[in-house]
Amino acid sequence: MVSPCMSSLSASHRQQGRIRQEQRRGLEPTITHRNALVLEHYGLAHLAAQRQSLKGPGSHDDLIQEASLGLIKAASGFESSRGHRFSSYGVAMAQGQILHYRRRHTVLVTNWLVAKGAGWYLMGMDPSRELDTNTHYGR
Repeated sequence: MVSPCMSSLSASHRQQGRIRQEQRRGLEPTITHRNALVLEHYGLAHLAAQRQSLKGPGSHDDLIQEASLGLIKAASGFESSRGHRFSSYGVAMAQGQILHYRRRHTVLVTNWLVAKGAGWYLMGMDPSRELDTNTHYGR
């Protein structure tokens, strides 16, 4: 059985290996710095995906991928001169990216009210029913 200390040590060793591999790719220094920042805080993508997996649709892998994209955007737009930690900004951006993903890929089924004459009528999402666009409701 592997002790928790050894497990975190090997995870840290793997993370350092990934960062060194990124540095050897020969990219621009700003992109190398961004990628190193994302790899260093990649656990935040898993945290955001885990928090959001219980709140709505989407496979866990898709949520991790979207959260990673949010981390990349956060690393690109992060300004350390404002005095905040990257982890605070990164989690917020990762969760926001997951929410954007859900808005793009889910169908919202709602009922809506239409004013007609003196009363309000509940109108469902029935595609066979069309609204008369020339009629001004509520007048």
